[in-house]
Amino acid sequence: MSLSKFLVTFRELPPPIRWSSILYITGGFGYNIFGTYVDSKTYLQKYRNGTTCDSSVTNEWEAAKYGAAEDAFGRLWNSIVWPINVITNLVPSIVFTLNPPPPKNPPIN
Repeated sequence: MSLSKFLVTFRELPPPIRWSSILYITGGFGYNIFGTYVDSKTYLQKYRNGTTCDSSVTNEWEAAKYGAAEDAFGRLWNSIVWPINVITNLVPSIVFTLNPPPPKNPPIN
């Protein structure tokens, strides 16, 4: 299937399916890009603080690259299943907001 044929087929989809597909793909890319940035930055900071756990890292560039590649499969998997992660992270916060802990009893004097 050529790219032009794919684009014509994609444009013929009903708008809700087309927009949800765009949202899903954009969310997956965003999740992966942001996660790679955070992991790379974290490992670079560890290198600068002297707390790296890998002796093969000898400079800042290698530290940033190592951090970006360290959990690449996990980030890829999470960028595929990100809608499930959003729901499992959102629902508990809604439940907690709607059901706050009971107020603590004031001390009796």
